[in-house]
Amino acid sequence: MAVPYKEEEVKVKAKEKAVIETVNSAYSSRMNLAKTDQRKIIEALSDLAQNRYQFVIPIGFPAAGKSLFLSSLFHYADRDIAKKWNADPKTEDPFYYGNMSRNAMINFFDAKRAYAQTKSGTLDLIGMTLEPMNRNLPDLDLTFIDLAGEDIQRIKTDKGGALSKAIEGIFHALNQKNVEPIFCLITPYKPSDGDNAENDLHKDFLSYLKEYHADLYSRSKFIILVTQWDKKPETKNLTVEEYIQNKRPALYTAQFGKKAKIFYREYSIGRVIEAEEIDEKTGETRPSILINSIDTEYPAIFWNKLYLLATGRSLEPLGCWGKLFGGFR
Repeated sequence: MAVPYKEEEVKVKAKEKAVIETVNSAYSSRMNLAKTDQRKIIEALSDLAQNRYQFVIPIGFPAAGKSLFLSSLFHYADRDIAKKWNADPKTEDPFYYGNMSRNAMINFFDAKRAYAQTKSGTLDLIGMTLEPMNRNLPDLDLTFIDLAGEDIQRIKTDKGGALSKAIEGIFHALNQKNVEPIFCLITPYKPSDGDNAENDLHKDFLSYLKEYHADLYSRSKFIILVTQWDKKPETKNLTVEEYIQNKRPALYTAQFGKKAKIFYREYSIGRVIEAEEIDEKTGETRPSILINSIDTEYPAIFWNKLYLLATGRSLEPLGCWGKLFGGFR
């Protein structure tokens, strides 16, 4: 028997409320960089480094879509049944609160809603083990370090000209001979502040790493992701290489100084519709994002490339996805 419309609507609203409560709980528990001892951060990350964790650091400035990108990745890792590997999330310290954020991202994606951007002054350490079903392939322990774009943006002179001591502590902890972090530089197809400002932000970040953490920079790998690729008109014949060359020249020229350590690719979480919704408490209208359809091909490609960069082994034969999507440059 069909469920009456109003009853169905109540169920949907109850589910959305549960999701919002989950994410609010995650937010309230996030590590506050301003209140966290720099030494504790260094010790925690140093311990993870000694245990051979692969560090992944997404760098996205405000409104770049970093939280949506991570939501897409973790949702695929947790929900997709066709992939040939399993994801075992880490829930113990120092990953306890980061795992709450990971769960909230997945729940929001299930509800086809956008997870809010990382608040300034917060840090999430999200841990997981990628376990290939092929027994000949090694497991991969991963730590995602999720920082707020507003805090990274402070490297610009007009924003303060320096990163916080806590973030400096993170980079100092990673500056060890056995640590080769993977930075994911996330840049949107249509940045809110324009292409020039977005290009300058990434140029400043790379310059900062080269100047103040030269050894770390030389050991790192970089994946440059152009997000919101679904905004590119289908009639526009444009490759991601051409886009980066024309719109993000600082990222394009960086590859010539670090051959084989900088890779780039387009990314889309799916079909996104910008809409408005009414806040039940205030009655005010606010902007909202509806994820109308979820893409699984882009996260599959990313996870495969991440595993390949970290281990030198491939989760999938290149022919299965490299021919379709061209792999990473």
